[in-house]
Amino acid sequence: MRPIFPSVLLLLASTFATLAEAGPMQAVLQEHRDLIVESSRKSIGPAIEAVASSGLPEAHSVLQAWQGKDIWMRKSDGLFFLGERIDAKTYRLLDFDSGDTAGEFPKRALKNIKPNSGIRAMIGTALVRFQLLDP
Repeated sequence: MRPIFPSVLLLLASTFATLAEAGPMQAVLQEHRDLIVESSRKSIGPAIEAVASSGLPEAHSVLQAWQGKDIWMRKSDGLFFLGERIDAKTYRLLDFDSGDTAGEFPKRALKNIKPNSGIRAMIGTALVRFQLLDP
């Protein structure tokens, strides 16, 4: 058991360090990660509301990306990104908070967040508040 403890401790430390470097939108998404990844129309409401009411300037673009099935989760650390397809097997990931490129990754290292039509409709409803506020 002793040799496993340092490994687990190192893994936890690197996970917390990654989350500490993440911006505020990533923190909102991580708080609701389970709901986002395994979403259903009955349970996703709090995650959509958290993004929409976050007050963050990125909220509108995150909701649009989510509705358009352009959010990707990096399997290695569970962080969410805007994904741009480079080719059939490669995606460029962009950070929601900074807009910086997080790198290019093989599709197998990522999970595409694909909301069903009911969830996309709920996201569309949340987007209305941004459209009403946009001059």
